[in-house]
Amino acid sequence: MVDKLKTGNFEAGSVTTTILDAEAVTAEKLKVDDALIRKLTANDAFIDQLISKRIFSTKVESVISSSTFLEAYQGRIGGFTLGQFDQGGGRWISGVNQFSVGMGNGAGYGVRTAFWANWGNNWNYAGPKAWNVNTDGKMYCRNEVGFYDQVDFSNSSRANFYGNTTFSRSPVFSNGIELGSKDVLGDGWNPKGGRNAVVWWNQVGSGSVKYWMEQKSDRRLKENITDTAVKALDKINRLRMVAFDFIENKKHEEIGLIAQEAETIVPRIVSRDPENPDGYLHIDYTALVPYLIKAIQELNQKIEKMEKTIA
Repeated sequence: MVDKLKTGNFEAGSVTTTILDAEAVTAEKLKVDDALIRKLTANDAFIDQLISKRIFSTKVESVISSSTFLEAYQGRIGGFTLGQFDQGGGRWISGVNQFSVGMGNGAGYGVRTAFWANWGNNWNYAGPKAWNVNTDGKMYCRNEVGFYDQVDFSNSSRANFYGNTTFSRSPVFSNGIELGSKDVLGDGWNPKGGRNAVVWWNQVGSGSVKYWMEQKSDRRLKENITDTAVKALDKINRLRMVAFDFIENKKHEEIGLIAQEAETIVPRIVSRDPENPDGYLHIDYTALVPYLIKAIQELNQKIEKMEKTIA
C-alpha cells in the first residue's frame, strides 16, 4: 500500500478514491457514479442524470425538455419563432418564414405590432390576405370574413361600406334607411322587366310616400310666371283609358294608360330608363295631377257659363 505517489505519468486500469480534486485527472473517458462535480471540461460526456444549480451552454439539444420556468430572448418551437425580431421591437410569436401569425406589445413598428395574422413575406407591407390590429385597436381585414351567428353593433357604432354589398336574404331596417344622392336599384319585377331606378310605379296602386319626393316649386325659384294656356281638359279627354293584363305575371288591371299613346298627348308623364333608351316606357301618374286640376277648372268654367245661360 502506497500512502502517497507522485509521478509525471500514471497509468492504471481503475482508480477508486473517496475524494478526487478538480483538475486532478485528465482522461479521454471518465465514468463517475453519484459524484459531485464542481468543474468538468470534456469534448463529449454521457450523463444519465444531471442536477445542477446553473448551466451555461452554447447549444443544448434534447428530445424532451421539462422546466418550471423557461426564459429565453428568442427561440423556435413547433415551427414558430418566439422572441425578438431584428426588424422590430417588442416580443413576438410568428411563423418562421412568412410571419403567418403574430402578437406583440405595440413597440417598435407601431401600427404593425399589436396583432397580425397571415402578414405575408415582406415585413414592411401587409400581404394581400393579411389581418392586423394596430396599437390603437383598429382592425384591417384583407381577406373574406365569415359569420355563422348573429353580429351586433352598439348604438354608438357605425358601419361604412365602400364597395359592393350583397344580401342573399332581404335585410330588415327597423329605423328606416337614409340615402345620399345615389339611386336605389333593384332587380324586382316591373313592366320593363329589369332593374328599378329610384322608385318606379307601373300602375296606380295602394302605395304611399312618407317623405318629400324632390319636386321644387318655390316661387323664389321661378320667373316669367303667367297663367297657363294649356287646354288640359282636351288632353285628358284624348287619353284612352284601357283595361289589360300584364304578359309576364298575367296580373289584370281594370284601368290604366298605354305609355306610347300617352306620350303623344302628355309627354312629361312618360319616362325611359336612361341606361337603356330602347327599354320599356314608364308612366308617372302623379305628373297628371296638374292637368287634372286644370281640367277641373275648365269644367267649372263651362258649368258657370251654362248656369248663366240658363238663368
